[in-house]
Amino acid sequence: MDQDLPSTQNLIEEKLQEISKEGRFDLLVLFSEEGLPMIQIPSSKYDKDNFIALSTLLNDLAKVAETLDSSLKVDETSITTHHKSKIVGRIFHVNGIRFNLVAVVPPEVAYRKFINKAVKALSAIL
Repeated sequence: MDQDLPSTQNLIEEKLQEISKEGRFDLLVLFSEEGLPMIQIPSSKYDKDNFIALSTLLNDLAKVAETLDSSLKVDETSITTHHKSKIVGRIFHVNGIRFNLVAVVPPEVAYRKFINKAVKALSAIL
């Protein structure tokens, strides 16, 4: 086995760092189905525990909304702050496993292209 091959974790982290930089995100975190942070592109601006709690809340909000109507499938949650920053959670599935990619997006940044790019890359890696 080739020792030089990057691990799945490293591939994901490299791709998220690249996309976070391109999208000018303040923070980007990939969460598992259980709500545990798998990869975090660090930011000194945000308290990690508070951010995890907020991300869990966004994920739970989507799950509760889906229980209201069985045909409803939530793929994105978003909070806009008074400073016009956004906290966006994109829910996606790979091989039947639910993931949540959460980004803190500065004002005036068009984030969807970068989030879509991240989800596509993550789906290919995972």
